[in-house]
Amino acid sequence: MNILWPAAFLLILPPAVLLYWRPFRSRRVCVIRMMVYLALVLALAGISIEWPDRAGTLVVAVDRSRSMPENAPEESEAFLRRLELSRPRDSQLGVVAFGGGAVIDKLPESPGFDGLRSRIDNPDGSNIAAALELALTQIPADSPGRILLLTDGLRTGADPARQMALAAARGIPVDVRLMARSSANDLAITRIDSPLTAAVGEFY
Repeated sequence: MNILWPAAFLLILPPAVLLYWRPFRSRRVCVIRMMVYLALVLALAGISIEWPDRAGTLVVAVDRSRSMPENAPEESEAFLRRLELSRPRDSQLGVVAFGGGAVIDKLPESPGFDGLRSRIDNPDGSNIAAALELALTQIPADSPGRILLLTDGLRTGADPARQMALAAARGIPVDVRLMARSSANDLAITRIDSPLTAAVGEFY
């Protein structure tokens, strides 16, 4: 709340003294007149209330590991394009891609979104801690921001609890959009036992 002219509140004193010495016969009329007079005083004082807006930096961390669903890249790109089109003009959108490590796919100040272009060195990993740490560096200090994780929830590497605490200390919420692979009819082969040699035509 901001007040440009606090001295305007002194104008409340004359009618208050007047009402004390010569009160109105009707209490309803008195209340209505005082409310109108108070509204005029607030207008003269230049009072204003700052409502929280949607301006700030949103950093989306996209999981590019092999455990993600097959259509995850296309679905993630479509989601990011919708975010880019719907974001307010005074806000920014950054993109971080991660597997075993994390890389910047789009700087927040860069205009537009051309798709997920960065190469992931280790797609067999899913280092959420590294992704959060890099995403935090993309949000300016003392500026509102938010981090969104597009992941299946499976992680490798360090526990991201420290990065989550750092985000909480800066007042940066971390949201998760779960993109899990379907577990229906899932089959995994963990080991095959077979003889080292076999004769021609022999089954094993």
